[in-house]
Amino acid sequence: MSYNVTQTQLSAEAAARAAADTKEAAARTVAVNSLDGRLKIIEPEVASLLLRTTALETSMTLALKLLRGYVGAPLPPPLIIPPPPPITNPPPPPTITPTPPWSGPIVVTTNGVTLDGLTITAPYSASGDDGRTGTGIYCSASAAAPIDHLTIKNCIISGFESAIFLYYVTNLIIEDCILTDCDYAGIGIFSGIGGTLQRNTIQRIGYTRTNFGTWKGNNAYGIITDHSTISGNLTLDPLSANILVDSNTIEDVPLWMGLNTHGGQNITFSNNTVRRCPRAIFIASDTGGVNHPHNVYVTGNTLQEAVHKAGGTPDTEGVLIASLNGGSIIGNKISNTFGAPGYQDYGGASTGVAISGNTMTSP
Repeated sequence: MSYNVTQTQLSAEAAARAAADTKEAAARTVAVNSLDGRLKIIEPEVASLLLRTTALETSMTLALKLLRGYVGAPLPPPLIIPPPPPITNPPPPPTITPTPPWSGPIVVTTNGVTLDGLTITAPYSASGDDGRTGTGIYCSASAAAPIDHLTIKNCIISGFESAIFLYYVTNLIIEDCILTDCDYAGIGIFSGIGGTLQRNTIQRIGYTRTNFGTWKGNNAYGIITDHSTISGNLTLDPLSANILVDSNTIEDVPLWMGLNTHGGQNITFSNNTVRRCPRAIFIASDTGGVNHPHNVYVTGNTLQEAVHKAGGTPDTEGVLIASLNGGSIIGNKISNTFGAPGYQDYGGASTGVAISGNTMTSP
């Protein structure tokens, strides 16, 4: 088989190819023109973006330089605060020497006084019948104008006739004191209305006395609440009332009593420890038996080792009450050295007194 191609046919094919090439070239030109148009639109946006980027970089660089202290004056050196000076021990509390009897190194004459951390020591020996006089802290006002809101705390008092002796006080606080080696009383409150005596340690009261021919006789007290009975007028000399005696330690009062109230009203003796006293707790009428105690509560106390010395009372009682009207003796631990049952109603005249839960201990 053979093919015969004429000149006319070749010419037609060449013309068709030329037309196709021309059409393709025209299409490319249109595409290029279109792309060039789009680039002309995009170019300003790219230029603006580049400007913003440059500005941002400049701002960040400036901020970094400012932070690093590279711009302007150099930053001051860091402030160094020196450490505080070491804390030294505070100076010891003042030691005050006594003045004549019953005037005391500290005499309180105004309301709202706080005595904190004082050491008051009399220049007397701790042994022998050395005629101790005066009182460490003293006040005497009147029933019409009592000393109000007196606070005595953290004080050490030693060597006086009495450590603390106060007449006509209201809203009294005596706490955390150490009262030792006095002849008559650790704490004496006369016509005191409202108060708290707590966490005090009282030791060796009347411990060395051998002369019983003075007004004191053989009387000595760890803590006493009373009234003066000088006038016999309860308006002028009110009975002590509304006093809490709590968590005190009374030791070595071998002549007379550890805790006492004469004619007290609403008195509470609670959680105290009394050691080596012939009468640990005594609740009685005032002098002459005129005004009886009312509502006195004896609870949770520990009474140990009944002891007495020559010249003192020969009686030993854990809790002794006399003509008490209302109150309680509850939950006390009483040494068997006081003798069972550990409490006694002298004269059998007390009324309305609840007694329960007391135990005898050894010694």
